[in-house]
Amino acid sequence: MVNGPGFLPGAPFCLAELLSYLCVIKLLSMSILKFSDGEVFDVSGILRVEERKDGWYVIGGGMLVPVDDKEDGERYIKRLNVIGQNIDSILNLQN
Repeated sequence: MVNGPGFLPGAPFCLAELLSYLCVIKLLSMSILKFSDGEVFDVSGILRVEERKDGWYVIGGGMLVPVDDKEDGERYIKRLNVIGQNIDSILNLQN
């Protein structure tokens, strides 16, 4: 974890989270993930938190991210939204 300039002052963020957000556009075309244990995930649509037989996940926007619990998933979505808003702000400043 590092502190990122332009993001929440003093708030840590993970580079992997940023890269996940930036890769969403490329992943939108891949919407169904099927695993050998029979689990099927539709990763299209908005980010949401779902409980499955093997745990909690943030699903949507082309992503499937395991999280500890519902609250952890909601915090993860909130962080991605903040990162996205900051990226949008930066891009708007450059236009």
